[in-house]
Amino acid sequence: MALPEVRYNFKGGKKEIAEAVQEIGKAIFSQVKVSIQAATATVTPSVPDMVAEIIQDLSSGPISKFEEGLKKVDTLINKFGVDIGKYSKSLGNFLKQREDRAQKSETVIRELR
Repeated sequence: MALPEVRYNFKGGKKEIAEAVQEIGKAIFSQVKVSIQAATATVTPSVPDMVAEIIQDLSSGPISKFEEGLKKVDTLINKFGVDIGKYSKSLGNFLKQREDRAQKSETVIRELR
């Protein structure tokens, strides 16, 4: 997100004031960005640990564990924007196949209607 350009060509406007305001805006923006990154690092769990836990949930145990694993995957993808394929190729492939099957099913349902 970039800061907007400051105009100083209005009546009574001074270039020096506009530049000072722009510098203040940049300083505030950089401090907020650092604070947000630090807060995100604190709140966001360790992605590799979560991926390992998800793989364990999906590969063993009853259906309820499998469902729990899928919910965790959805959380990582939808809330945190994580690319699962970067952490586990097998899980990334599984999710791709799952998405392909869902699309094929939707197509069949539309055709049947």
